[in-house]
Amino acid sequence: MTPQEKLAQHIQVLEALAAVDRELMTLETQIREGQGSLDMLRQELASLDDKLSRERKSLEEMIQMAGELHTEVRQMTAQIERSKEKASRARNDREALTAEREQDELRRMQRDREEEVKKIEALIDAAKKSIGDLQNKRERIHGELTSSEGSTSSNLAETRQQRETKLAERVEISKKLPQPIFKRYEAILKKKGFALARTTDGTCQACHVALPPQFFQKLLRREALEECPMCHRLLYFYQETP
Repeated sequence: MTPQEKLAQHIQVLEALAAVDRELMTLETQIREGQGSLDMLRQELASLDDKLSRERKSLEEMIQMAGELHTEVRQMTAQIERSKEKASRARNDREALTAEREQDELRRMQRDREEEVKKIEALIDAAKKSIGDLQNKRERIHGELTSSEGSTSSNLAETRQQRETKLAERVEISKKLPQPIFKRYEAILKKKGFALARTTDGTCQACHVALPPQFFQKLLRREALEECPMCHRLLYFYQETP
């Protein structure tokens, strides 16, 4: 077998290998996107559950605080009534004035507590609305996940099986290449994403750079497997059929 015939054989195997690698790249993208869509929905659902948990805990704390403030307001009302009774039993102006001042202070504190109750009740209403909105969003996301999980998981399983088939096919194809050539191909593939390029008219079809005339003539002779001077992919001359 002449060097040209041997090189033509190697190029044919490399073309088959590159075709499988392109298919594998497509399958990997499909797997990544399919898994990514499920992961995104799961993460969003987990985030909503976490936020709902925090919102509910905050609501419980505010309800408890509002209850305590209501208790204080009732206690102050009772204290005001006792202070009034004390004032009615005052034996002199001094005792009456002291009781009146005590009532004023209790009423001021009672008003403050009532204002705090109003603010907390407004926050409670806002928290209940926020929780309702979050629950509605959670139900929507959960519905999306439930409806897509089955079909997406099935598609992913099928795509992964196709990937395994192509990987096995790749192993068989690579056995037909001399190890030095296969190692060159693999090294370029890891760096560039795809390792094989054609030229038909003196321009690399991968990087679209015009090749030096002498280099192009070397490719035409098909004496050895060359690399593009610019993108460093394995480059060969492809004869277009009319």
